[in-house]
Amino acid sequence: MNSPEIKPKGGIAPLKNVAALMTLAQRLIHRPSHLPGIGVFHGFSGYGKTQAATWVQNKTGAIRLEIGDWWTPTTFAIALMKEIGVPEPKGPRWRLIEDAIGHLAQPGHPPLIIDEADQVMSKGFVETIRQIHEATKVPILLVGEERLPSKLKVSERTHNRVLDWVAAQPCDAEDARLLADTWVPAGYTISDAALERVRRDSQSKHRLISVNLERMTEWCRVRGLKELDAYDEALANGEPAARPLAKPVRRVA
Repeated sequence: MNSPEIKPKGGIAPLKNVAALMTLAQRLIHRPSHLPGIGVFHGFSGYGKTQAATWVQNKTGAIRLEIGDWWTPTTFAIALMKEIGVPEPKGPRWRLIEDAIGHLAQPGHPPLIIDEADQVMSKGFVETIRQIHEATKVPILLVGEERLPSKLKVSERTHNRVLDWVAAQPCDAEDARLLADTWVPAGYTISDAALERVRRDSQSKHRLISVNLERMTEWCRVRGLKELDAYDEALANGEPAARPLAKPVRRVA
């Protein structure tokens, strides 16, 4: 008789950073009309900011753009129009931005999420985003790395229109358990003690914890084990693996 198939659980875990970004989004959406509507969510790489942004996007119907390193102001305008629903945006950049403003200015429009917002500063279109906010009053969430708040100071007019700043937090024991419940396939278990080791060795980073849980699960699957506590190898900690020392070559006389 064949054993039943064990399927992974998957999904986005309702972590504290997810809740924090959703709370920020709701504050922007329901703010009094005289208050600015830009929010900043910032933190170190690996803290699950993009997952939180995706969750908020799904829950609110937000438009989300993930800024690429190669983007220009025109690339941004085209991508924004595509997310709005125009499959092949055409025309000069100013016309694209005007069309986007006309759409985003509709009453009750869901938020606009700008992920990897650090790129907005280096590519020089933060002023475009400020103008979009001024013209539409649409809630805008800027999501980026830990230095994003200081980078925004360069654009004083944008900095002054931030309603709230929220810092993403490192993963705690409760978040680690939520990640395990989400990503460890049904039929496998991990104790609190082993999970705490994973959290500690992963530098409390959500992404590394997920990577290590997957590594441990695969290690156990190959060996026919169901308890991840049995895993006894090194965990990923964000550092490249050390190269083994080359063995000396013996010369033959």
